[in-house]
Amino acid sequence: MLAAGHETTATTLSWALHRVLQHPDVEARLREELRQVAGTEPLAPEQVSRLEYLDATLKETLRLLPVAPAVGRVLQRPMKMGEWELPAGMAVMPCVYLTQRRPDLWPEPERFNPERFLGKRSSPYEYFPFGGGARRCIGMAFATYEMRIIFAELLRRVKLRSATRAETRVGRRGVTLAPEGGVPVIVESRS
Repeated sequence: MLAAGHETTATTLSWALHRVLQHPDVEARLREELRQVAGTEPLAPEQVSRLEYLDATLKETLRLLPVAPAVGRVLQRPMKMGEWELPAGMAVMPCVYLTQRRPDLWPEPERFNPERFLGKRSSPYEYFPFGGGARRCIGMAFATYEMRIIFAELLRRVKLRSATRAETRVGRRGVTLAPEGGVPVIVESRS
């Protein structure tokens, strides 16, 4: 469980960094939010919940690039889905990756747009990067909190730029999707 939590959190942070470095406007807004919330002091625990744009940025990253592309379940009782009658005992796999890119749910689904999460609560049937229902990831709250703190401190402490102009490709790492070859960056300055 610790290995899975560590790997998935690190992968999401890599994707978030990759996306933010491609969008200077997003990076500038994140830095301004951090300046307004924490100033030059270390981020205090009670300030984490005030980082709404940072939270939206991480959610948008997880929408576009969920670490686990699908979740599996075994039906405990029969279920009707559309025109299909599914028997108890059948394995089903909702696809997180495809659901979170549906244009009827997410306008311009390929576009990185953290604003879509500001002031909006998504349905668990349209946004479920941690799975859903009773089997949702037990570490979701911890992982989300951890990612907020790490990403905020990274942005506060260093100015980075991408080391490559090439688009980072999605690769398989076991059962997860991760940046193929990592996300190479260059530290331009330190705070």
